[in-house]
Amino acid sequence: MKPCGGNCNSSHELHRGEGGVGSRAPGAGKVFTLRVTATERLGRRVGISFDVLRRLGRYGAVSIITSLVVMSVLGVLVGVIDAPAGWSNVAATCVGIALSYELNRRWAWAGRTERRTTAQVVSFTTINLTGLVVSTVAVHTTAVMASQHHLTRLVRTGAVESVNLAAWGALWVVQFLLLDRFVFRARGEPIASTGPVTARPIDGEYVEVG
Repeated sequence: MKPCGGNCNSSHELHRGEGGVGSRAPGAGKVFTLRVTATERLGRRVGISFDVLRRLGRYGAVSIITSLVVMSVLGVLVGVIDAPAGWSNVAATCVGIALSYELNRRWAWAGRTERRTTAQVVSFTTINLTGLVVSTVAVHTTAVMASQHHLTRLVRTGAVESVNLAAWGALWVVQFLLLDRFVFRARGEPIASTGPVTARPIDGEYVEVG
């Protein structure tokens, strides 16, 4: 591969390939790529396919949305209603699990699963309930310590939400791998790919096409 020189101009024949639109250099079986996303560039460098990076990005967006909803519900229950921190965390997390499942199934892993199945729901719920147990223990312990030190309600609420967020953050990558490899795996797709990732052309490179 070599970078495009000064011969890449508008007079070249346009060629539409798999990776996007490119221009054919005169007298050569090469295509000069014009459009490659930043995600594809990153995928080539770290050896991860574009589809996996796209799912990871969408999963991250869903996680942010879900976390905001969970923290809002938890903050209202603990800070306004003054409900027990442990049960408040259970209620907020259940709301987050339902929201996260639908957003991930319909958007992050769109196209891999046509409809919800019992196995999906059970697996997804089990994974998240494991996180719920960890986060609930952490939240309850933090609330008890805050009460023992006679912290204000505002400080106590902030500490509880911070610990909740940290607990779920620690499980974030593990959950993505489980969801991608097992829960939302397309029918007939192997559990893990052992072959090399097919590299797409980088913007500004010539690639042989014939």
